[in-house]
Amino acid sequence: MKDILTAEIEEYQEQHGDVGMTREDVIMLKILEAKLEQEGREAGREEGRIKERLANVEGMLELGIPWETVEAVTGVDEIGLHKLREELGRLQAVNNNDLD
Repeated sequence: MKDILTAEIEEYQEQHGDVGMTREDVIMLKILEAKLEQEGREAGREEGRIKERLANVEGMLELGIPWETVEAVTGVDEIGLHKLREELGRLQAVNNNDLD
């Protein structure tokens, strides 16, 4: 009975030709894949956190709440709002590039 790594090596070789993959290569690829998946999940959580903060700040401003109050409640001032928007744009660009 073949172990999982041997089967994965053979599957890779069928798809890409025999490229001399060893068990260690497959292990390293699996570690890299897991690391990239974890980074993607973390980026997704960070994106959600920023969206929530933006929604709170922008919602308060839309209700006509003064900046002084918004800043006191959220800790976000006008410059911070701009930075949050930039960070969200950066994260969305990175996440969209990861999907390509």
